[in-house]
Amino acid sequence: MQYIKYIVKNREAVRMKRKIAAVLSAAFIFTSSMQVYAEPKFNYSFEQAAQLAINNSTDLTSADKNVDIASDKYDTANDAAPNKVNFSASNFKNFINQQVQPQLGRESAYSSYQQALLQKESTKRNILLNLREAIIDIEKGEMSVNEAKIQQDLKNTELKALEARYSVGLISKRDYDAKKLAITKAIDQLDKVDKSL
Repeated sequence: MQYIKYIVKNREAVRMKRKIAAVLSAAFIFTSSMQVYAEPKFNYSFEQAAQLAINNSTDLTSADKNVDIASDKYDTANDAAPNKVNFSASNFKNFINQQVQPQLGRESAYSSYQQALLQKESTKRNILLNLREAIIDIEKGEMSVNEAKIQQDLKNTELKALEARYSVGLISKRDYDAKKLAITKAIDQLDKVDKSL
């Protein structure tokens, strides 16, 4: 009995390792331009897997660079703009060129900086979303495999019950053959489904 418990626990551990490995692989695949890097470790929590995906994302690195560039442009525009706008009635053209245009440039640079920050956060959220979707897909696949195995066990039990009924003469040979053929086909189909998953 303990041997069976050991096998069941071992299968669960192997399934979990496969699940985590598949999640990490899927996370790297779903984020289109990620560098593949995995530590020789198999047990990752979602947070650890997410951190690995984020740390190794070239998309996020690019978004960081865009934020830095936008920040530098804002700093330059902020330094060029006057702290206070003073209108002097003597020369309207100088007023526009020396005070208004730099203010508009600063506002535009700030807007670009904010947009770069939002793009970075969006990229990070997409990475996490793709990782969650991969986990859900793996769990659905595992559920399908488990369902197929349960159905296969039920069909095997049904086949044994059919053979027992036939051996005691409760059903005819013709009914036995027809039902056995139907059950065997169902088992074969479940085997194909199990192998495909």
